[in-house]
Amino acid sequence: MARGIEAHIKWDTLIILPSLGPIRALDDKNQAVHNLSIRMLRDPILDTMVIGLDVGNLPGATTGILIQVSLAKPGTQEILDVLDPFRLSDLAFRYRSHSLFTFWNAFPA
Repeated sequence: MARGIEAHIKWDTLIILPSLGPIRALDDKNQAVHNLSIRMLRDPILDTMVIGLDVGNLPGATTGILIQVSLAKPGTQEILDVLDPFRLSDLAFRYRSHSLFTFWNAFPA
């Protein structure tokens, strides 16, 4: 996997949401992917992050999408936690989904 991060799935697009700086996306050849229309809202008071992504803008098929979330230590590539992969199609939605990934102690003090 790119940048020394191990994944438990074969991935097509790696989306990097750093604690500071711009959102980046890479394909499986480490080339930049543009125009994904990713929106992110951080709420440090509630210690939450809301991510909006139009799956229709992802390269490849829009069905059978498998997602895995990794949490890295800010400013490093050290992985602190990894969620098991899940399929978007397993979630109960038809066209749009609101997902909430909650991490504690994820933001620098």
